[in-house]
Amino acid sequence: MTQVCEEAFGNIRTVKSFANEKEEIHKFEAGSKLVQAAEFKKMLYQAAFTFCQQVFLYMSMVIVVKVGITMYQDKKTTIGAISQFLFFMLLVLWNA
Repeated sequence: MTQVCEEAFGNIRTVKSFANEKEEIHKFEAGSKLVQAAEFKKMLYQAAFTFCQQVFLYMSMVIVVKVGITMYQDKKTTIGAISQFLFFMLLVLWNA
């Protein structure tokens, strides 16, 4: 698409002199539609990936809390250690 734009804008006098504006407009529209379709597809994949990433992040936090509760009830850890681990986990995951 960039090449079509460069040709059309670089040779605007030639295009106009041969009355070829409509054909160049159609070329640009076709290229623009291809880029738009590719960008839409990329956007959908990125949205799905972000959704899955967030689900896994929060599910891992729930698992850590559940395991932490079990360990706390068995007197194997403290609430402070569980909180510390959760904050550390969030720090690592958000900066990754």
